[in-house]
Amino acid sequence: MVRFICLSFVLVQAGCGGGVDPKAPKFEPVTGIVTLDDEPLNSADIVFIPTNGQTESSGRANAEGKYTLSIRNHKGAVAGTYKVTISKRVREDGSEFPEDRSNMGIGKEILPFKYVDRANTELTAQVDAGDNEINFDLKSK
Repeated sequence: MVRFICLSFVLVQAGCGGGVDPKAPKFEPVTGIVTLDDEPLNSADIVFIPTNGQTESSGRANAEGKYTLSIRNHKGAVAGTYKVTISKRVREDGSEFPEDRSNMGIGKEILPFKYVDRANTELTAQVDAGDNEINFDLKSK
């Protein structure tokens, strides 16, 4: 019984360290608005692809075109320079996919290739320390 209590105490102490890994990246808040031809782009997928080898951050635009980046369970992105892709897929008939993305099917991309393709995107962003508001005004032509 004493051994059990001592082991429990050691496990509790190990779990209560509360230390933050000093090598862990710091995530900076990133929000913005995505528009297409001056109209909010609902349900667009935004991906920030780091140029320095860090992990990607992504978000999804709501009905007002607003997005918030996150990575795993953290909101934001690591400070640095990014290539950005934005994709907006709809059903073959042009209707929106459901918000929960169920029963999506293949669908079709409605944005120009220059915004969607990871290797050739024209979009870039700089994430700095502190709050970042990064808007994208896309053109269909």
